Amino acid sequence: MVDLFIAVNKYSERAVGIVGFRGYSGVELLRLLRRHPYTRPVLLEHRADAPAGISPLRSDPHRTLPATADAIGNAKLDLVFLATPPAVSIDLAPSILETGAKVVDLSGAFRLRDPETYTRWYGEEHGAPALFRDAVYGLPEFYRDRIRAAQLIANPGCYPTAANLVLRPLIQANVLDHAHGVICDAKSGV
Repeated sequence: MVDLFIAVNKYSERAVGIVGFRGYSGVELLRLLRRHPYTRPVLLEHRADAPAGISPLRSDPHRTLPATADAIGNAKLDLVFLATPPAVSIDLAPSILETGAKVVDLSGAFRLRDPETYTRWYGEEHGAPALFRDAVYGLPEFYRDRIRAAQLIANPGCYPTAANLVLRPLIQANVLDHAHGVICDAKSGV
């Protein structure tokens, strides 16, 4: 996903924000971005109660800003990753998008196609239902062209990626019994 974005903006360093940089996904994302030659990670703090001065990866300090539209706009961030729980992503995405930055959400907040399906699976109302029409499911094997033009990309995650990539050729070959559905039994090695 990062390479797809950077390829469009080749050969110039881009400021890339990470909200949720203290969690597992955020730390791994920071590790990847630090090695990319054309990104400059900017850590965005969304929690008022967060401890000050703690640097992820026990490394050199990174620039840390509040995860507000004003701070993101002033820093001229090109892209913001949301490595946050769905409720936080739903709360932050609208204001970040208004700054003109692209948003890649790592939670499940925008992966589904409509607010009704979201409510059925997550058991609560979606706080930004209008964004479903703009969100693009970020699986390049399925939506590469739409991802390039999207402002809001819903990162599919490991289990959905594995299941979708395995099931698609079976669906296209019409060898699945649709009446019985599909069960994907996945295990994590994390």
